[in-house]
Amino acid sequence: MNNNLAIKMPFVGVQEVEIHYSPKLIRNRISYQFWKPIVENMSWMPFHKLVHSTSLMWSQMDDHHKFNTMKQAGFELESLALCLLEAKKNFNLDK
Repeated sequence: MNNNLAIKMPFVGVQEVEIHYSPKLIRNRISYQFWKPIVENMSWMPFHKLVHSTSLMWSQMDDHHKFNTMKQAGFELESLALCLLEAKKNFNLDK
């Protein structure tokens, strides 16, 4: 849906993580509720380090099969990507 929204994230196995669903829909996910406070509590660090750290967290969880399915891992990654985009200098996605 929002093919123009993407963020480069290391450790996740793809060049860029694209946002396919609307931000409003993603914000209703449990995965978004999980990642949002983590990103907010780490927002004191420079943005590139925040992306690096949270990407590493996601990758380690994925490597240990904490998301149970590939589909859920994708939802988790998309939710994390949206949280990171929102943290980037008041990035406004409410369109």
